[in-house]
Amino acid sequence: MAEQRRRTVASSTNTDNKTAAMGTSDPISGNSRTSLNGIRQRRRRTNRKKYSWGAPKLGLWGSRILLLIVAAMYSTNFASVKYLETLCVHPPCEHDPSETSFARFLLSAIVCMPILYSNRQHWELILAGVEIGFWYTVNYVTQAEALELIPAGKCAFISALEVVSVPILARVFMGRKMERISIISAFIALFGVAILENLLPLGSLTPPPPVLTGDAAKTFMGIGIGDILALGQPLGFGYAVMRVEHYMEKFQDTPNRVLTLTAAQCITVCFLTFIWILVDCDGKVPDMSYMLETHYLIALCWTGIVTTVGACVLQGIALQTASATDAALIFSSEPVWGSLFAGWLLNERMNTTTYLGGFFIICACLLGSMAGGHDPSSPN
Repeated sequence: MAEQRRRTVASSTNTDNKTAAMGTSDPISGNSRTSLNGIRQRRRRTNRKKYSWGAPKLGLWGSRILLLIVAAMYSTNFASVKYLETLCVHPPCEHDPSETSFARFLLSAIVCMPILYSNRQHWELILAGVEIGFWYTVNYVTQAEALELIPAGKCAFISALEVVSVPILARVFMGRKMERISIISAFIALFGVAILENLLPLGSLTPPPPVLTGDAAKTFMGIGIGDILALGQPLGFGYAVMRVEHYMEKFQDTPNRVLTLTAAQCITVCFLTFIWILVDCDGKVPDMSYMLETHYLIALCWTGIVTTVGACVLQGIALQTASATDAALIFSSEPVWGSLFAGWLLNERMNTTTYLGGFFIICACLLGSMAGGHDPSSPN
C-alpha cells in the first residue's frame, strides 16, 4: 500500500509539472504567463519560417544564363510600352505615358504588398529597396517618354550603353578602378551613337531624314529630344544594378532579401509614378477605365507582373553570384531581343544606319566586358 501511495503521488506531481509547462495552471501564476509568452513566441517563429523563402544561390554560369533570360524579358518592355502608348480602342486617345506607367506599376505593387508586409521587420533592407526603386524610376520614366518619340528598336540600342555607363558610374560613385579598355569601349559606343543619330556622313548609307512633327522634331545640339531622354536608361538602370549587387552582398545573411528588396523597389516605383501622373494631370487622377479593355490588361499584366516583379526577382537571384559588370554585358543583348520583338508586335523596320550604329554599340559592350572578371573579394 505504501508503494502504491508513492507511485500515485509521483504521478500527480508529473501531471502538475506538465500542466504548468503548458501554461494551463493557476492563471494568477507568473510562471504560467511566462510559459504562455514562450509558446506565443515559438508560434511566431514557426509562422515566420513557414512564410520564409530562401532564394536559391546559383553558380556563376547558372547566374549568367539566368541574366540572359532576364535580358530577354526586359527587352519586351520596349515594344510592349510603346504598344500601350499607341493602342487606341475608343478614340480620341490622347493619353500621357505616365498613365500606362502608373497602371503597370500599380499591378506590380499589389503583387508585392503581401511580400513586403510579411518581411516588414527588415527596415534597413526595405530602405535599400526604396533607393533602388528611385533609380529604376529614372530608367522607366525616361524610357516611357522616349518611346513616344523614337522607335522601340532604337530605344533598345541606346539602353545597351549601360555596359559602358556601369564602369564609369562605379569609378565616380564607388571609387573602383576604370581600366583603359573601358575607356576605349566608351569611345566606340559614342561612335555608334553618332551613327545612330546620323551625325556622321556615310554617303549612300545615310538615309533621308524622316519627316517629324511636334515634339519628335525637337533637337538639342543636333540630337533628337527622344534620343536624349533614352540616355536616361543606361544611367538609371546601370546604377540600380550596381546597388542591387551591393545590397545582395551586404544583406547576404538576411532571410528573404531577394523578395523583400524586389517588393520595396516595385512599391517605390509605383509611388513615384503616381506623383508623375499628378504632375502631368495638374494634380488630378485621370479616368483610366479605358485600360480595362482586354488588350490593355494583357499588356499591363505582362509588363507589370512578369517583366517587372518576376524579372527583378530573377535578377536578384542571379546577382547573388554574378557581378554588375556581368549583368551589364549580358543586358547588352537587349537590343537584339527588343528589335525582334518590336518587329513582331509593332512591325517596326530599322534602316542601315540603325543596324550599323547598333553593331558598334554591341562591339563596345563586348569589349567593355573584357575589362575585368568577377571577383567578389576585390573592390575592382
